[in-house]
Amino acid sequence: MPDPDALYHAFAAGLAGFVDVAARLGDAQGDDTVALNTLEKGLQKYPDAPALERARAYLYRAELAARLKNVGLAQESLTAVAALNLSDLERQSLAEELARTTELVQETAVSKN
Repeated sequence: MPDPDALYHAFAAGLAGFVDVAARLGDAQGDDTVALNTLEKGLQKYPDAPALERARAYLYRAELAARLKNVGLAQESLTAVAALNLSDLERQSLAEELARTTELVQETAVSKN
């Protein structure tokens, strides 16, 4: 469970704050399940966050889902990114992360079969 200070930061910073807290939980503490749950709460709470923030959240959700071998959620997350109305500049800024995450999801799908 995230500490109260982390949750306060998440709520104060909107969806980006939830992504930050989820990253600390998943990457620094190795708790991918709690990180995914935290990220899901942020996506539910801020459905109207800027498209770029939602894209980053969905990309991290795809990564966490792949780590947890939830290929369906990982692929759903990549589909959500593709459906967002992003500018060319925003898509360009996400290109490397999108490529890396897509590769991870594909590798997870192959290894699961």
